[in-house]
Amino acid sequence: IADLRRKGQFGPGEVVIDIGTRILDGAGDAVPAAWIRLETTAGVPIQVATANADGQATFIGLRTGVYRLRARASGLGEKTRLIDVPSATGEYDVQF
Repeated sequence: IADLRRKGQFGPGEVVIDIGTRILDGAGDAVPAAWIRLETTAGVPIQVATANADGQATFIGLRTGVYRLRARASGLGEKTRLIDVPSATGEYDVQF
């Protein structure tokens, strides 16, 4: 994961959350090697990852709030989704 945050961004006692996402095609199958970017709702990049063989990626050290996940995959195009961190369901998947 390429971490685009500045060091020292978080204050003492501040809660940070790690999340995992899966990238899925229309049939619900994993999309390996998908490019995934976690952004602010204004589109400012926070972290970038590439999905593993199971279509999974992790984003670490997030503050609570609303974010956008942007996924791109060869032959599938691009898909975005707004997520709440933490999520009431714990689900952060992106499905094409």
